[in-house]
Amino acid sequence: MKVDARLPDGTVQHLIWIKDWDFNWQGQYRYVEPVKLPKGTRIDMRYIYDNSAGNPRNPSNPPRRVRFGEQTTDEMALAFLQVTVPRTEDVPAFRRAYLLSRIEQILIEGGDFDGLTRRQAEMLLAGVVMFDKNHNGKLDPDERAALMQFIAGNVK
Repeated sequence: MKVDARLPDGTVQHLIWIKDWDFNWQGQYRYVEPVKLPKGTRIDMRYIYDNSAGNPRNPSNPPRRVRFGEQTTDEMALAFLQVTVPRTEDVPAFRRAYLLSRIEQILIEGGDFDGLTRRQAEMLLAGVVMFDKNHNGKLDPDERAALMQFIAGNVK
């Protein structure tokens, strides 16, 4: 498992890199001092599941297909990050920027609506329908840009 911070200038800072995972290491990893990352930093997580017979830590013998789940024989690659901002007054702007970034990510990559309230997800779906001018069932780049501009003008 590897979690990296890709800074706006393109450099990569490794946040955590576990090359040989052991089930007994589950827990929290906390830095002694917070890691300061500039605005525009992207966090990436990469992980590899080894459920082969050659893995001495594989809990299933014989090996079986592994899916995401809550059991010890399931895989659950997750990285939880705690974020702080320098000043309390920065919190609303940070939340707004995060929400707009998450909405844009959903529009570009698809996927679930994690990070959005139910109402926000419903509004986003309505916006997709409203801004799909050529009615092809998806937002082309110019339609997506128009929707993002509309949302940015209406998110407080």
